[in-house]
Amino acid sequence: MTPLHEHGAAQHEPTGVTGVDVLGVVLRLLLFAGTALVGGIGLLRPTVEIVARRALVAASTAGAVGLAALGSSIALREVSTSTAGAHALLLLAVLATIPRRPSAAAASGALLALVLALETAGGHGWTGLPIAVLTVLGTAWIGLFALSSTAAVPERAPQFRHPRRATRVAAAVIALAGLGPLLLSDVLGDRRVLTTSYGQVLLLIAAASVAVLLVTAVLLRRGGTTRAAESSAVALVVALVASWLLPAVPPPAELPRPGTPLIAESSLHGEPVPILVTPQRPGRNLVHLPESAGEGIEVVGAGEPVRTEQRAGTSGRWAEVDLAAGRSRLTVQHAGGHGSTAVDVDTGQVRTAVTGATGPDGPECAGTALAARVAGSRDAVSSCPSQELSTADAGALRSAVGYLAARKAPAIALLGDDSPRSRQAADAVRDAAAEHRIAVHGAPQSGDAALLVSGYEAAQRRLDELRGLQGRGLELTHGVHLAPWLLNAPLANSVATASVPLRFDPRDGRALQYGMAVDALFPGSVPSVSGFTAWLRTRGQELTGPVAIYASAQVDVMKMDMPGHDMSMHGSAAAGQWNPHGTVVAISGPLPG
Repeated sequence: MTPLHEHGAAQHEPTGVTGVDVLGVVLRLLLFAGTALVGGIGLLRPTVEIVARRALVAASTAGAVGLAALGSSIALREVSTSTAGAHALLLLAVLATIPRRPSAAAASGALLALVLALETAGGHGWTGLPIAVLTVLGTAWIGLFALSSTAAVPERAPQFRHPRRATRVAAAVIALAGLGPLLLSDVLGDRRVLTTSYGQVLLLIAAASVAVLLVTAVLLRRGGTTRAAESSAVALVVALVASWLLPAVPPPAELPRPGTPLIAESSLHGEPVPILVTPQRPGRNLVHLPESAGEGIEVVGAGEPVRTEQRAGTSGRWAEVDLAAGRSRLTVQHAGGHGSTAVDVDTGQVRTAVTGATGPDGPECAGTALAARVAGSRDAVSSCPSQELSTADAGALRSAVGYLAARKAPAIALLGDDSPRSRQAADAVRDAAAEHRIAVHGAPQSGDAALLVSGYEAAQRRLDELRGLQGRGLELTHGVHLAPWLLNAPLANSVATASVPLRFDPRDGRALQYGMAVDALFPGSVPSVSGFTAWLRTRGQELTGPVAIYASAQVDVMKMDMPGHDMSMHGSAAAGQWNPHGTVVAISGPLPG
């Protein structure tokens, strides 16, 4: 299982890991290695009277390598021209001052080491601080090694006060800095530190840094600082290179948490495909893949393989599988077992089922759990939208009935299902209809307004039936109306137009931001009102606006704009839109209720 995250780096030669390119990594290593050697020699230049010719050659060669890497990075747009220019000027300044200007070389070398530390620490978060410290001390240590190993006689090796004490302190700080990324990571203490590349690189940094301390401590008892620096240089280089490679290693996915939605990534058809598993409890679970997964995909849990299929009123493909208690693996494969991906799951030991997480209302519950996860929630799934009518939705339905009464609708064809929310919604509609003296029918009749208050699957079936009845002469004079939670693209596009009572505009910034956030983590997801509500709630927000009636139609009549985003997508299935092949517009002002 691999984590889901966004990558913005340019792609050259793939490494087999999403978002990583060989050429970019090689250029990074060449630049940092050349910079460290030049900066280290410059930093310690005042400790020697005369720089050995071999040290000058080494510095010049390293500088040339660094400059070449910078030039290639600019050409490949791996780094900005201004950043590369500043780095190149510092390299040249150190190289120019090393032979005859010790103080200037030390100053420019220190500045170059600081720049290198900032470059290597960038993007690491809190782990960047110990990596920066490791880089600065490593640069100085490499300079000490270069100057001492090239000295013609011991007297020309670097000389400074209290060499043993300084070397011990530097080695101790290097060890602590090398342990820092591991200690500050979220893989410490769990199996990912051993089972993932990211954890293994952190272990390598820590082990190599501690080796510097141990080798230094032993050799300082037997010889001088020169021998200690030279003997521990290999371990130090390993620690530095590993820390510089760390950004190229994708961070591991979070460990599965029992009861929380699991989002993983598989590889089908040679392309990454996201997988959603809910509620991740012992027993029956729902597995969701995007439409891009294609047909002929099976999911294997604790039982026989289950073929994924489309579900009415939803997007993507779905399968219900049984999972054993505790840790296990879920396999996603092509039918017949050709080409498979194993996903780690952990259902825990709690066998309490989450009502509505599977069955006909499962996809809506899965979408709600996904939205909360996208917003940052790590809470277990404890309930599903189909199990209770919210106060906001009850008010919206009353407003819809009032709207129909104002339009002189003689009757409402109320179409629901057996879910608790649908039954409660039907009661709320009947009460509001009685107040407005509107008849309520259990089956549609000509002249009615059809109002659907079921879940996705039943709503799709009802809409198909209505379309067939209309083809045979049924006239729904006052239109087709959906409960708020039924606004999603698959359902809305089942009819030419449908009306929905909403407390928000699906074209506003928050609604589009939610849709794009969900699509970024799980490509192919479609926005839903239940998901939007969960996303807002997780962020400490809620829908408090007045109810208005919106019409969803299969025609794209306008350009949708969101500050900072290109939303010019007439007729396109762009991420974030609630009806990518149509439009959703207000057809009423604010309504009471």
